[in-house]
Amino acid sequence: MRIVLCLALLALAAACGPVRPMTESEFKGFCYQYDAGPQTDCVPINTCDAYLTVIGVPQPSQQACLDGCKGVYAEQVQRMGLTGCKGAPEFARDWCQRYCRNAYPQ
Repeated sequence: MRIVLCLALLALAAACGPVRPMTESEFKGFCYQYDAGPQTDCVPINTCDAYLTVIGVPQPSQQACLDGCKGVYAEQVQRMGLTGCKGAPEFARDWCQRYCRNAYPQ
């Protein structure tokens, strides 16, 4: 019984180890999954790729990374706000923020 308990505790401790940062490829894979529905011609690739200016270069801090996401989002909302793709910038921004929080933990 002690051996089983010890093994269970070791497995639990191993699961609590450090999380590896999200890669650029993973960001794209998640971000490209945006689906605006069948009534629109929205393709999220260009929207997501715009965020590579933020996640494709090392940032000095999590806050700088998040600010970069915010800047790309603001530009995209102005350009796409009245189109069928208005949800794509928000979806991409959310993934950019997840990337920043994962890559630059506080």
